[in-house]
Amino acid sequence: MIRSSDYYRKVTPDFLCKTGISGFKVYTKMIEDSGVERFVHDATYSSTARQEILDMMASYEDRDFFIHEDTLIQHYHHLVKKLQGNLGKLEGGQERLKAIYLLTEEIMREYLERIDSPNILRVQEDLINMLDQCLIENNFTFTDIFKTTNKDFNVHTHCVNVGLYCMVLGTAFQMDAPTRRDLFLGGMLSDIGKKFIPDEIKLKKEKLTLEEFKEVRKHPAASRMVLNDMKHYSEDVLQMA
Repeated sequence: MIRSSDYYRKVTPDFLCKTGISGFKVYTKMIEDSGVERFVHDATYSSTARQEILDMMASYEDRDFFIHEDTLIQHYHHLVKKLQGNLGKLEGGQERLKAIYLLTEEIMREYLERIDSPNILRVQEDLINMLDQCLIENNFTFTDIFKTTNKDFNVHTHCVNVGLYCMVLGTAFQMDAPTRRDLFLGGMLSDIGKKFIPDEIKLKKEKLTLEEFKEVRKHPAASRMVLNDMKHYSEDVLQMA
């Protein structure tokens, strides 16, 4: 069940300094006596008001500030358009692939770590087309992809890596574009249910207990549930999850 608070994401000074959009609202969270969370418009961001808002955030160390998911989606759409315009300036297919990969990974991280509404995932549509075109034009091998991908233990990294390898497999088998797209999405989104694994289990260094392992095994069903509720992805993508 989606709560109203799921549509808000904590905003940081780093976000305000890097974003290329303007005119969005910055909120603070109020908790009413009934326990209901309410987000109150506190300031409107613009490039000229940036320092004023940064000073306000610094002066209230015990208060968190938030943006609505609409702002976050607008921010990433802006970054995708900016990347599209700059791709031709990058040297070689490998460098272009890396740039697309990193932005795809960052959007996946937004959902897995920073906001609870999955709508941010839809921003990746143009990036998927850019990845597919890059693979086709450069005839990348699995070895080329391995050189491009990050290697760490983060779930968002793993998700995008799996999706990319699935797309390369579809390219190698000369599958059509819609199938390659679904292969990428199915590979990338099949593990988003790990978002719901409690941190004490996800970060545990010792061997998991039987009950903890049962919790981990719930994540494929959680992935499918999220994707099904979005009403945005094909049955093939849901079946991969």
